[in-house]
Amino acid sequence: AVKKGTDGFNIVDVKGTTQTVYGPGTDFASVATPGIDEPKAGLWKGALTVSNNKFTVPEDGLYHVVVDFKLKKVAVASVNWTVIGGATPGGWSQGTPMTASTFDVSKMTFTATKLILLKNEWKFRYSDGWKIELDDKEDLGGGLKGVKVNSNFGGTLTALEAGGANINNTVYGEYTITITWEAGKGHTSTATKTGDGPPLAEYPTDLYIIGDAVGGWTWK
Repeated sequence: AVKKGTDGFNIVDVKGTTQTVYGPGTDFASVATPGIDEPKAGLWKGALTVSNNKFTVPEDGLYHVVVDFKLKKVAVASVNWTVIGGATPGGWSQGTPMTASTFDVSKMTFTATKLILLKNEWKFRYSDGWKIELDDKEDLGGGLKGVKVNSNFGGTLTALEAGGANINNTVYGEYTITITWEAGKGHTSTATKTGDGPPLAEYPTDLYIIGDAVGGWTWK
């Protein structure tokens, strides 16, 4: 959680009694055109340099700070959590926004209420992105290149995993879902069923098609 303004923050590498203070390089700037999988609102990238200059943000909020000391690159992304997936109203095409709690530097909770979840899979992701691309050239071996960092959580509600498997919802109904970040503890989440949800549409069981390769097909 970061407050807006000139106070900002630095990244400090601590090795024993030695502390190296890092700040943004001259190319560190807002990404005007994020990649197809990257967060769409509030993404900054650039070089990481030894400096007392501060990283600053335009508004109070929760931010994802990504640092690669080998590449000397850094990214800062504004975090606005949504729920997305086959179980959610928007499917895998559109996330359902979650409402942030009052800003607090120690703890932030995002909540979605009266959310209808189908018996299907879903995930948390922030700012309409799946991952941040920090680099596209670094050779990782085995034919892999580039460094990317997930901007989504899967796994299970009690053991969230960045980029993990889809979360499985087994009971249809109305839910309140939360995801909480707390300093020193990371992220935790809950999904509480609060109602049964409206009746689902029923489809006829006697619908079939008949036909052949010559006469074509007819709905019955």
